[in-house]
Amino acid sequence: MKLAMWTKLLLVMMSMAGLVALGCSDDGDNGGDNGTDSEDSETGSDGDTDADTDADTDADTDTDTDADTDTDTDTDTDSDTDSDTDSDTDADTDTDVDSDTDTDVDTDTDTDTDGDTDTDTDTDTDTDSDTDTDSDCTEPQSTLADAMSVKLEYSDMVITNVRNQENDPVPATDDVDDPGSRITYYFEETYACATAVTQYGIDAVIEDNPSSGESDGVAALALPPNTYLARLHDDNGTTGVAPDPIIPVADSIYEVTHGNSTTNITKRAARYSYTVKSPSDMDSLNVKIYVTDEDGTIDLDTKPTTWGLLEPKVLELDFAAGGDEIDAANLKEANFDIELYAGYYRIIMEAEVATGESDLAIFDSGVFQVTAGEELAVPYTLSDAGFALLAEVLDDAGDPLPNYTVEAFDTNTKLPIGSEVTDADGTASILTGAFSDVVVLLRDDAAVPVALYRFMDLDNESFVTLREMPVTGLVNPTTGSLVEGDASTVYMYTDLGLTTHYFDAMLTLTASPTTSGTNIGTFTKNLFGTSDGVDYRITVMDVENYPDVDDQTLTVVSTATEDHTVEIPVGPGGLILGVVSDQANTKLGGVPVCAGSFCDTTESNGNYSITVPYGTYTVSVGGALNYGFEVTEANNTINRNFKQYSVNGRVTDTSSKSVVGATITGTGGAGSGSNGIFTIKLFEGMNWLCVYPPTTGDMIGLSYSCFYDFLVDDTTI
Repeated sequence: MKLAMWTKLLLVMMSMAGLVALGCSDDGDNGGDNGTDSEDSETGSDGDTDADTDADTDADTDTDTDADTDTDTDTDTDSDTDSDTDSDTDADTDTDVDSDTDTDVDTDTDTDTDGDTDTDTDTDTDTDSDTDTDSDCTEPQSTLADAMSVKLEYSDMVITNVRNQENDPVPATDDVDDPGSRITYYFEETYACATAVTQYGIDAVIEDNPSSGESDGVAALALPPNTYLARLHDDNGTTGVAPDPIIPVADSIYEVTHGNSTTNITKRAARYSYTVKSPSDMDSLNVKIYVTDEDGTIDLDTKPTTWGLLEPKVLELDFAAGGDEIDAANLKEANFDIELYAGYYRIIMEAEVATGESDLAIFDSGVFQVTAGEELAVPYTLSDAGFALLAEVLDDAGDPLPNYTVEAFDTNTKLPIGSEVTDADGTASILTGAFSDVVVLLRDDAAVPVALYRFMDLDNESFVTLREMPVTGLVNPTTGSLVEGDASTVYMYTDLGLTTHYFDAMLTLTASPTTSGTNIGTFTKNLFGTSDGVDYRITVMDVENYPDVDDQTLTVVSTATEDHTVEIPVGPGGLILGVVSDQANTKLGGVPVCAGSFCDTTESNGNYSITVPYGTYTVSVGGALNYGFEVTEANNTINRNFKQYSVNGRVTDTSSKSVVGATITGTGGAGSGSNGIFTIKLFEGMNWLCVYPPTTGDMIGLSYSCFYDFLVDDTTI
C-alpha cells in the first residue's frame, strides 16, 4: 500500500511531546517521530558536494610545518574550509585527502610567532592526511552498547516556586499519572545528522511536601544545561474569597536558560477582574486568551521549532446567561476574574445575543503586559459597530449551500476572530470588529475544510461569494505512457500562512488511453472560487514509473465563462524495493519506509516499493537511516532488504543503582522495568535514543541522556 508524502506540503502540526527525526515517521514509537527526510543528493549539510572540490577557504590555522613552525593564519581565501571539521553530513565516507596543491603564495605578511615577514611561496600541497573526521552520518557517533547500558547522571535542578496572586503556593496535583499543576520543559537538540531535531516535553509536577503533607508550590526537575521552552499548567485554579469561587488560571509560556548551577524561578500570578458591558442582551460570552509576542502576534512559524509544539491559546472560558458571570437580571453585563502569570497576552471575546438584539462585533483587547502580583479591575465594552463580512456560499449550479461554516482569522496575528454557519440562503455574517484584513476558512457540512481565501480591506459591509467551479486536470508523462488503470492521488491545497488551518483535498486519478494510444491521467473536482480568484497548488503522487512531478498553480475564478483546466507534467524515475523482516525472518507489515520524501508502508508480506526520481537517497526504515542509495537511468532498480532487531538494555545511575520507570524514545520506544531492564525493537541502520528518568520520587535529581547515530545491524548486535 503506497503512502506518499510531499515535502513541500509539511503542514501538519506536531504533537505536544513530539519527536522529529530524519526519516519517515514511525507512529509506533513512543512519541511518534515525525521524520522530515530531506532528499539527500549526496550534498552534506556543509555544502561539500563531495566530489571533493573542496573550496579551501583556508582560515585554517594551517600549522604549516615550515621549519619555523609558523602558525600561518593564511587569510588567502583559497577555497577548502579546512578548519578541519567539515561537518559533512553526507553519506559518503569522505576521506577528504585534499590533494589540491594549493599554491598559497602567502604575501600576507604572516606575522608568524618568529616575527618574520614571510612571503611564503610555499606550494602548500595541502594533502591533509588527517582523514577529516567529517561528523559524517555514516560514521557512528555513539555505539549500540552505550545506548543499551545507560548510566544517567545527576544534574543541577531547575526549581520553580509557583504562587497565586495572593502569594500562596498553588495546590499540588491530585493525580501524578494525570498531572494537573505542572511545568513542562520542551527542548530541541540538533545532532550530527544535522537535518534532524529531537523535541520532547518533560514534566516537573507540583507535589505535596513529604514533611508537611501540604503543597509548597514547588516544581523541581534536574536538567542538563540548555535553553528550554516552559509551559506552566495550573489546572487546579485558585480558590478565592467568599463564597470561595474557583478562579480560572491561564497557562504561562516562557523561556528558561539553565546553566551549570541550580536555577531558581518564582512565578507569581496576577489577578484581573473583568467587567464586560454590552449594548445588547447576551445569551453567552466566549473568552479566549492567547500568549503573544510583545507586538501582539502569535506567529509560531518565526520561532524555534519547539514553539510549534505549543498551542498559544492558554485559556478559554464560556459563560451562559443566567450563570454566575452573566446575571439573569442584567444580560448586558458579564463579570469574571482570572489569574495570569507575567507575560504578554491578548483576549478575543465573542458574544451571542438574544433573539431580536443587534449582533455584536468580535472584541479584541489588543496586546497587554501582565506583571507578577498585580491586581487590576479591567472594564471592557462590546460594540455592535465595526467591519463586517457577509459571505455567500454556492454550489456549481449557483444554488445556496446551507450548514457550511465560515471561520475568520486575522491575517497578521493568526488570531481566530469568529465563525458563523450559513443559513438556508447560503449566507453567513461575521462582525470582525477592528479586523479589516482577514482569512476566511470555509468548512463543508461535514466540517471538512474546502476553501481558504484572504479578504483585505473590509469595510462596514463587505460581501464575498464563494462558488464551486468545475476543474479538469490532465496528468501527462514527459516521455512514454502511464500504466493503464494505475490509480494515483491528486493533492490540492492552498495555504495563506495559517499553519493550523488550510484547505487540502485528495482524490484518485486513473490512467486511461487517448485516441493517440498514449495513456494519460484525468481528474475532475469542484473547487471554490471568488470573483477575483482563489489560488490553489495541485500536484499528483503515486504515479507508477513517473515520480518526478512539477506541482502547478491554478487560480479559480467564480465568474469565469470557460472551464478551469490544469495540466501536470510527470517525469520518469526508478525503484527502491525490498522486504522488511525480523531476526526470525518473519515478514513485517505496516513499517514505514522512506527514500527522501518518497514513502511506502510495507504490506503484510513485508514488501515495500518506492518510486523515486533519479538521484541519491537516504532510506529510512522505521526511523533508522541507511545511506547512499543511488538511482540512475542505468541503475534504475535497487533491491535492499532490512531487518528489525530486538535488543535488551538497562538503565542505572552512575553508582549502578537501577532506574525503574525511565522512558526511552527515539527510533524505538520502551520503558524500564524492574532492575532498570528494558527491551526495545530497532531497525537496521543508524538509530538514536533518548532516555528520560522518572520526574518524581528518589530519582528526581537524574537528567535525561541521548545517544545519536549508533549503528544497528548484524555486526553490532
